Amino acid sequence: MKHIKLFENFQKSNIEKMVNDFFKKVQIYCSLNFQDAEEEIGDDMKNYWVDFYERNKFNKIDKELPLLFWRNPKRSKDLLKNGDLPKKSLIYNHPSDFDPGKKDLAKKALDKKVDWFPKTVFNKQDLKTLRFPIIAKKDDSYQSKGVEKIDSIEQLGNKKFDVYQECIPIQDEYRIMLFKGNNDQRIKAFGVWCRTPNNKKSKSLRVNEAKEKEIKSKFIWEPIDINLFPYWSQIKPIAQSIFDFYPNLNFVGLDVAIDNENKAWCIEHNETPGLVGNASIRIYKYIFEDCFGTKMPSDIVQILKDKAKSYAKTYKKYDYVEIPDGDHNLIDLDSEIIL
Repeated sequence: MKHIKLFENFQKSNIEKMVNDFFKKVQIYCSLNFQDAEEEIGDDMKNYWVDFYERNKFNKIDKELPLLFWRNPKRSKDLLKNGDLPKKSLIYNHPSDFDPGKKDLAKKALDKKVDWFPKTVFNKQDLKTLRFPIIAKKDDSYQSKGVEKIDSIEQLGNKKFDVYQECIPIQDEYRIMLFKGNNDQRIKAFGVWCRTPNNKKSKSLRVNEAKEKEIKSKFIWEPIDINLFPYWSQIKPIAQSIFDFYPNLNFVGLDVAIDNENKAWCIEHNETPGLVGNASIRIYKYIFEDCFGTKMPSDIVQILKDKAKSYAKTYKKYDYVEIPDGDHNLIDLDSEIIL
C-alpha cells in the first residue's frame, strides 16, 4: 500500500511538472472581459495563458516568451509606447503598420482588382457607379452597428458614411478562424462557424436590424465540420490576400458570405474575433508550437481537449450558440485545413 501511495505521488508530481512546462508559456494582452459564455471561458483561460492588460502590469511582461495582442490597434498603442516588449518575432498580431478599418480593406481589395470583394466607392459623388440597393458603413462599425441598407439615393439623403458597396444576396454567412505563424508560413484554417440572424431578415452585407434599444442584431452561431465545408477553393485566395495586406497579423476571423450562386465574398476580417469555442485553446497551442518549434505532447493536448469539452457544456446554457447533437467540433484540436 505504501509503495502504491509513493507511486501515485510520483505520478502526480510528474504530471504537474509536465503541465507547468507547457502552460503559462504564452502571454496575451487582453482584458478577457467578454460576455456570457466567453466571460466564463476568459476566466478559465487564465489557468494556462499569462494575461495582463493594465499599465501597472507592463513590467511583468516576460521578454523571452511569445506575446499575443488581442486588442485593437488603438487600445494597443499604450503598450507599444510604454511596455518593454519581446522582440518582434515573438509577437503575434502585432498592432503596428495595419489599419483594420472597413475603408482600408476595401481600398486594398479594389487596388488589387480582386473578384471576391463587392463593388465599392468611398464618397457620394461616385454612387452613380453602383447598383442599388447598397450597403453603407462607418469605418469603425462593428457587430453590424453603423451599417445600413440603402434602397435609393433619395433614402440616403444627407447621411454620410465611409464605405458604400453594392448589396450581395446572401445565402449563407460564415466566420472562418485562420492562423499563419511567424515561423511556419502556411495558412491554417481551424474553425468554421455558420452565422444566422435569429430574426431571419439579414440577407445583405451585415445590416444592423436591431430592435429598438438593442445595440446590435442578434445572431446564432453554429460550428461546422471543416472537412465538410465546400468552399475552401474560394476561401484560399481571400485568406492569402488578407495576410498579404496585413503581414503583422497571425490570427484572423474571416467573415465571408455565400451568395445565391454559391460564390464567396469577403465581408470583413477581424483581428480580434471573439474567442468562441475552442479558439482560445487552439490559439495557445498554435503560438506555442510555432514559437518553440515543438509539438505539444499527447498528454497536454488531452488536457486541452478536456478544457474544450467543458467549454462546449458552457455554451449549452446560452441561446446564441447552437451545438448539434454529437458535434465534436468544439473538442477537436487536431483537424485543420492547409490553404
